Amino acid sequence: MKKKISWKAIIGIILNLVIGANFLISAYAKIPSIEVFGWTIAESTPFNWTVAEWLARIVIGLEIFLGLLFVFQLFIKKLALPLASFLLVFFSVYLIYVLSVYGNEANCGCYGEMIPLSTKESLLKNGLILLLLFIARLFLFEIKFKFHKLVSLLFAIIGFGLPFYFSPPASAIIFSQKEIKNKNFPMRLISDSTNYVTSPKKIIAMVSPTCKYCKKAARRMSIIKKRNPEIPFQLVMMGHKDHLEAFLEETKSSNIPLIFMDSIEHFQKMNARNGVPTIKWLEDSTVVKRSTYFSLNESEILKWMKE
Repeated sequence: MKKKISWKAIIGIILNLVIGANFLISAYAKIPSIEVFGWTIAESTPFNWTVAEWLARIVIGLEIFLGLLFVFQLFIKKLALPLASFLLVFFSVYLIYVLSVYGNEANCGCYGEMIPLSTKESLLKNGLILLLLFIARLFLFEIKFKFHKLVSLLFAIIGFGLPFYFSPPASAIIFSQKEIKNKNFPMRLISDSTNYVTSPKKIIAMVSPTCKYCKKAARRMSIIKKRNPEIPFQLVMMGHKDHLEAFLEETKSSNIPLIFMDSIEHFQKMNARNGVPTIKWLEDSTVVKRSTYFSLNESEILKWMKE
């Protein structure tokens, strides 16, 4: 006669499923905006860009791994519960720091862009999950079978591998800043503008307020500028001006001087009829390099500025 599952075990199973679902949803929601998640880490911590982008993927991988362990009721006592508790406490300490420095952010990114939660709401959510973890210890349930260790190892490989598969970090991709020789830039078209950056060396980004990659470029530049106020960034924009406020709010790029152009012809001359965003490194009116939004390297910029 088969042994019946006790009511205590049923509660344990349900708690594990709820906790596991939370971690899987959190990871799934972050993956589409994994770049931004890494940039947020770079903005709000001392970590450099490379460490931040790898850490973002490791954190998401850990969430997937924990979610799978809880859902399939594996290694709950020795691995899932301690790791989950540590991760949530770590997140909570980080959120308290963000709250003290930046205030109650409208969306701290705990569930990516899918479920916007403010910093305080995320702290409350973490508190509730920590409470569930404590209760799960009281109604402990886990499954053991012949190959449960091998299955758990497979879950670890899947969990930590997926974020890198869907969005490899820029530092793992071979790319270089494109060298350009003696390419003249029509600086006269913006040199009389109010927000014109007068530095002999500057980096200009040609953007549109509705282009998602332009927003990524502006966001990345705003973080680099925040970390290094001396870097002379310049935004040059063309498009519908009624989208400007939303662009600045989303990218947090109000710390970068922006010139909004009314002439399509002049914008095209400056952009050399390329698509947007176009990021150009200038010495006086000569374009010496071009970057994409993800290859814009903070350390290379600082080195170039000192040359």
